[in-house]
Amino acid sequence: MAGVVVIGGGAMGEAFARGMLAAGVATTGNLVVIDRSPARCEELARRFGIRCEIDPVASLASVDTVVIAVKPKSYPGLARQIADHLAPEQTVISIVAGLTIERLQTTLGHRVIIRAMPNTPAQIGAGVTAWYAASDAAASALERTEAILRSLGATARVEDESDIDIATALSGSGPAFVFLVIEAMIDAGVHCGLDRATASTLAIQTVIGAGRLAAESGSHPAALRNAVTSPGGTTAAGLAELESAGVRAAFDRAIVAAHTRSRVLGTIGVA
Repeated sequence: MAGVVVIGGGAMGEAFARGMLAAGVATTGNLVVIDRSPARCEELARRFGIRCEIDPVASLASVDTVVIAVKPKSYPGLARQIADHLAPEQTVISIVAGLTIERLQTTLGHRVIIRAMPNTPAQIGAGVTAWYAASDAAASALERTEAILRSLGATARVEDESDIDIATALSGSGPAFVFLVIEAMIDAGVHCGLDRATASTLAIQTVIGAGRLAAESGSHPAALRNAVTSPGGTTAAGLAELESAGVRAAFDRAIVAAHTRSRVLGTIGVA
């Protein structure tokens, strides 16, 4: 028993399938994706050469790892379907926003639970996933989990489960905040006179390059910002406008709001 069932064939479920196959963590022979839509199943089976099934129970007995990649509102019904079919030695990885280890263990009747929060760049292998393991998870389960999640991009194992809610806000929701910045930069470039295609290229590559520089330089972001900000120059003028508009504080409020919402989802279990 060394396969993986991914329950949920949406964008993140597809990212798991693509990543695991590319990294050799799973093969077309031992990876099964579950989705309620026959059309979606047909599409995934054709695209990756894997089995895709509608019934979430049929293939559970043949795998060692089950990934739950459904929306919070879909989870209660799914839990009722699969709870009696999980083997004690199987590892369950949940990416359902807000659901705690305790709640997952209670609703699934299962102890070996990993709670993880990947983000959408996982679709191209450039994601980052924060994860937390239940105390019942053995070393082999932890190693298997790390391999699966690393197939999506970088990983960060946290020692306090509450940090997953923070990661949900920071890195889980974070791509949407960055996309908003990119969109605003493109629109501003067009406003100043660039055609949209050129503005898009410049804005997107600027964000990609700035991210790489922040990751690879070893310098604090403030130092990198200061390095490009000449006294009385164009960057200083632009930064002054951003600071006067409260952009820094707005990012703080956005992440705090997303953090609060993540905790609420864990209480009420809706999307």
